[in-house]
Amino acid sequence: MGHAYFHVTWGQWLANLFIAAPMLGQPYMDDAYWSLVIEVVFYVWIALFLAWGIFPRRIDTLIIVWIAITFANELTLDVPLFEKLFMADDSGFFAVGLLIYEHYRGRRDMRLYSLLTLAIGTATFQAVHKLERLGVHTGGSFDPRVVTATCIVSLGIVFAATRIKSVALPESLIRAVGGITYPLYLLHLQLGYVILLLITPTPDVLSTALVVTGMVVLAWFVWRFLEGPVHYLVRDKLTLLASRHGWPSRLRAGEARIDRDDVARQSRPGASPTADQSGAHRRNSIHPTLPPPRTVGGSEHHHSSAMRGDDGRADGAGRLGILRPARSIHDLRAFPLPAHSPARALP
Repeated sequence: MGHAYFHVTWGQWLANLFIAAPMLGQPYMDDAYWSLVIEVVFYVWIALFLAWGIFPRRIDTLIIVWIAITFANELTLDVPLFEKLFMADDSGFFAVGLLIYEHYRGRRDMRLYSLLTLAIGTATFQAVHKLERLGVHTGGSFDPRVVTATCIVSLGIVFAATRIKSVALPESLIRAVGGITYPLYLLHLQLGYVILLLITPTPDVLSTALVVTGMVVLAWFVWRFLEGPVHYLVRDKLTLLASRHGWPSRLRAGEARIDRDDVARQSRPGASPTADQSGAHRRNSIHPTLPPPRTVGGSEHHHSSAMRGDDGRADGAGRLGILRPARSIHDLRAFPLPAHSPARALP
């Protein structure tokens, strides 16, 4: 599998499917995969905080405690277990992301700016603190001043990007650029090196540009034809499973997804109301946040038609008045949103 420089066994490949390959005695297939473990640990913590009802209500307290644990570990014993369990080498970056999102949602207070400054300082400290270990792995040396400047400028660019309300580019292009980032991150490094060395033993500008372009195209293919469809399929199935077991759903009516084919079908002259439409008012009495019917193409269209399954029948989620999440910004705009909804901030 792959070039001789990056030989991979089937055992290593299978272990990497479980993300934390070193726990199964295998190295990562790609040098970028170490960050996936940290990402999963972060998601587990967030899931626990959500279940306990302290996130996002206690986000300030959580960040302060998190940073305190970070410095207590980093400046004293530097215990590897604490480092992995509490992400003590990367907590500052996660905290910056959480606080930038708070700002994006409209929060403006001195505590936010103070915590953001603290988080940026923590992230910069962690970036410099890891240079010694990074130098061992790469065989190179890094200037702490350059790393500090790069860290602060990069975080500033991320913050500034959230202030951009519109871009003079096609929406489909913007969505594609954002969509390919994750598959590109997973695919580009080791696979790119393998292909590059297969093309030529001495890479030049042309061969490098060709491989980079190929990786971008491959990432687009994965996003467009694999990741996207599977994402919506899994999300719909999990939402349906939650509804069948009576588990609470985080989806609101204002985040519904419209069945475009059904909208077109209902807009035809003489279209008869469906079973879903006849029960719309009953569901609205259960979910008062559902918006009233609106006129689409000259006919009254009930939002309950968004609950229809692919076969035209109301699925389990529809019967319980649970709407599927939006596929795009246009779908979000089709419904009136609650005043507190972050989707109101969409350009």
